[in-house]
Amino acid sequence: MSDSIKKQIGARILANLGALIQPGDLRAVERKSDLLAQMSVMPALHVIVNGEVMTNPEEDNRGYTMQFHVDLKIGVKDFRDRAEVLDDLVAKVQVIMEGDVQLGGLANWIRYLGDEPFINEIDKPIGGTIVTYLGEYRRLRGNPSGAY
Repeated sequence: MSDSIKKQIGARILANLGALIQPGDLRAVERKSDLLAQMSVMPALHVIVNGEVMTNPEEDNRGYTMQFHVDLKIGVKDFRDRAEVLDDLVAKVQVIMEGDVQLGGLANWIRYLGDEPFINEIDKPIGGTIVTYLGEYRRLRGNPSGAY
């Protein structure tokens, strides 16, 4: 059995954002399962593909339309870097994500929902921002790897 569409979407996002791993941008882009995961190096980006919901269960007999949130957690060592580093990184992430809105045909679309800055109270002055997207795709009934 091939990977589910959702897993393929996560891999595509990770591959697209991997272009940001270079001097002056990010040192790591990793897929994680939750927002609380610690970053091993900084600046870094964690890709969190969250749970999904069916948008219209009675839409048709062939399959389902599914939606899910993608949180992109960008962390920097010094939260004071926000004006110099973080805003530039957020803009680069937006260009990449919004330049492939159908994620190579895997998704119907992916939409920007905004970003929310944070400071890690335990490891001050580490901080960053969480950029959130909403994705949607269609899958066949009984076949999570089959799109239509």
